[in-house]
Amino acid sequence: MKCGCGGKFEEKTQEIQGIKCSVMACGSCQEIIFTLEQSKAYHKLRQIQDELSKETKKISKIGNSMGITLPTKLKELGFDIGKSLDMRILDSRHIIIELFT
Repeated sequence: MKCGCGGKFEEKTQEIQGIKCSVMACGSCQEIIFTLEQSKAYHKLRQIQDELSKETKKISKIGNSMGITLPTKLKELGFDIGKSLDMRILDSRHIIIELFT
């Protein structure tokens, strides 16, 4: 697919408003567009992100451990009871929780 500048659109991963998603980006002018499927995927993630940001989570005590609850809306992304997760520390205030697939 060609861009108005004459460059060519190529699929790549881009972070938009804090969400990593697949987009079509022009190699020349860096213009970004979505295919219909990419747009649907982005808007689904955006909707879930908006719902997650409305709630403040608290850390709970579970036996001798700590835990947090995850909203059921995350099931749409593959998170479910019994699934394995990987956790990494970014810094003293941020962690990444990644679903093993």
